[in-house]
Amino acid sequence: MDKNTLINACIELVSENGRPLSILEDSGFKKILNPLLKAIEPELKNRLICLKVDGVTRLDRCILGINCQYFSDGKIKILTLGLIQLLDKHTGSYLKEMLMIILERYSVTSDQIFTITCDNAKIW
Repeated sequence: MDKNTLINACIELVSENGRPLSILEDSGFKKILNPLLKAIEPELKNRLICLKVDGVTRLDRCILGINCQYFSDGKIKILTLGLIQLLDKHTGSYLKEMLMIILERYSVTSDQIFTITCDNAKIW
């Protein structure tokens, strides 16, 4: 299994199989997913990364998406780290908390982050 197959399977659970987005946060699902992510995602370890954060509201759901760019093998690589449903007011501290949840999945520390880009548009 590779990373893209795993991500596409998670997306399919929500988009095609009708499971709620919150399934990705369920403890049982994390017990399955986290070891797989750690096994196939060592590529961010000790790398400087640039984050792009964006939000979207569709069908009364607000989703925060986090993408990362990094340099490897002479090329800029782009990786979607995750999507997380926002269930609370979009304060700076709440958005930071949600961002940190995604970054912890990849063992990314704050000192690895070179830039964070967002479009500053209203999410909600």
